Amino acid sequence: MYPTLLSFGPVTIYSYGVLLAAAYLVGLKLALFRSARQGFDANKVMDLGILIIVSALVGAKLMLFIVDFEYFSQ
Repeated sequence: MYPTLLSFGPVTIYSYGVLLAAAYLVGLKLALFRSARQGFDANKVMDLGILIIVSALVGAKLMLFIVDFEYFSQ
C-alpha cells in the first residue's frame, strides 16, 4: 500500500485519509439505503450520520490527547 497517494506542493493526500473518508461515505450510504427500506426519515438519518462522524473524530483526538498527555504537555 502506498502511504502517500498524491502530492501537490505543500498539500499531500494520504491513503489512510482517503480510505477513512470512503468508509464513512459507504457506511452513511448503507445507513440511508437501509433506513429508506424501513421507512425512516432520510434527513434525520443523514443528520445522525454526520453527528456520529464528527463525534468519532473529536472523540478519537480527545482520547489521543488523554493517552499521550505527557507528549502534548512538553
